[in-house]
Amino acid sequence: DEAAYKVVSSVTNDVMFATGTINPLNVLEDGVWKKAYTNIRRVNVFMKYVDGSPLTEAIKIRYKAEARFLRAWYYAMLLRHYGGVPLIGDNVYDVDDKMKTSRDTYADCVKYIVEECELAAKDLPDVFSGPENGRATAGACKGLVSRIRLYEASALFNGSDFGNSANFPKELIGYSEYNKERWKAAVEAALDVIRMNRFSIYTRHVNNDGAEEPGWGFYAIFHNNDFYKITDGADGTYANGTYCEMLFETRPGGGNTREALFGPPTCGGNGNGGYIYHDLVELFPMKDGKSVGKSEKYAYDPLNPAEGRDPRFANTVVWNGTKMKSAGDNNHIVYTYRGPGATTDAIYAGTPTGYYIRKMSHRGLAGNWFVGTSQAFDLIRYAEILLIYAEAHTQTTGYDAATEAALNQLRDRCGMPDVPSGLSKEEGLKLIQNERRIELAGEGFRGDDMTRYSDDYWKEHMNNVPIMTPDGDTELTMKWSSRMRLKPIPQTAIDLNPLLAGDQNPGY
Repeated sequence: DEAAYKVVSSVTNDVMFATGTINPLNVLEDGVWKKAYTNIRRVNVFMKYVDGSPLTEAIKIRYKAEARFLRAWYYAMLLRHYGGVPLIGDNVYDVDDKMKTSRDTYADCVKYIVEECELAAKDLPDVFSGPENGRATAGACKGLVSRIRLYEASALFNGSDFGNSANFPKELIGYSEYNKERWKAAVEAALDVIRMNRFSIYTRHVNNDGAEEPGWGFYAIFHNNDFYKITDGADGTYANGTYCEMLFETRPGGGNTREALFGPPTCGGNGNGGYIYHDLVELFPMKDGKSVGKSEKYAYDPLNPAEGRDPRFANTVVWNGTKMKSAGDNNHIVYTYRGPGATTDAIYAGTPTGYYIRKMSHRGLAGNWFVGTSQAFDLIRYAEILLIYAEAHTQTTGYDAATEAALNQLRDRCGMPDVPSGLSKEEGLKLIQNERRIELAGEGFRGDDMTRYSDDYWKEHMNNVPIMTPDGDTELTMKWSSRMRLKPIPQTAIDLNPLLAGDQNPGY
């Protein structure tokens, strides 16, 4: 994401990516390749033996559909990282079995994921409620297809020249020719979710204390288990509370692990990464929708950067002077850098960019406090679907009222003015890219977005970009190269499967 890594003594994948040193030999063995195939095998074992279990027939049908979705989910992870990968179907291999070892094409992997999702959706409810919230549903299946269709239509995979100079088999990492129909497929996939009429943007502007707070819904959706019962009015506008926006959720348990992991040191956190870049911080607009320094109504104050800003800023970023929970103190002030008005209580143990990530951290928790709550968060949410629709629709039809209507749902949630009208296609796509950058910041999308966009976008934002702190110092420089638009297959996997050696991704 658009955040710096924490410098530690051990070698980590994020450090190697940021320094441009990642390669098949040093990429950590327990990364996406191993985790995804481990879980795909688990699904296949389940599928092989579940019919002999004492579960009721109805539960077997539902659980098999959920498992089928999860298998598609893990293949989608592999596809995003590596391009086409070996598809092993329902096989459960033993040590002496001859395994499927060659990579399947990108197109075949997309087809498999989509078909698995469509098959799973037939045996799943549109949504769950109550204690079943978060499980795989037909909505989750359609949401994953929507995401895959967006990536499939994007520049990296849809007829780019990536890999051509190395004479790499194009069919393994995308399509050799551009096809506009792939954007139309992405539109239809997003509409499949929208037309379910089961999801909406949680726009509540009154917080759980009853105080008016535009954009509070943007905070609450990352803490569904705490706020899903809060609805608006007697009509129950959000019958399932904040879960109205959730398509798929992970539930790692309860506690304050996230706050201890990402929080500032003086709040009991170890600042383990998540140091947001100043470039991203400056992108959040003022409350009138104008850029920082361009608003006539709201003056930007570097000592209080959240004042007059899009509410998503304060719910995403920890800046110098932020008030946070620390032990029993609800108004502890965090100092993050040597800048105007700063002291040095977190310097050196703090952040190299001047910021931490606040998104997904609970306001009532701290790493140095005994109180905990659910650590669940959305893996697919409706805001992403609207952004997918806006981008794909603009690519096929142009920037028009339909695009604006999708984006304005996100703006309305934050009490922000509508997006501008009358933009050209190119202007509209740039607006959508920035809206994704702000709305989805810290949720793990930015790396994929930068790789799937055009070569020019990649070069502008990823190659040798200096990372500035708020006081103007250049602390870090990204050393990414274009080969990292796809990730290296680990050498350990190739050693086990020599047929992969000739199909290592280009540049590695």
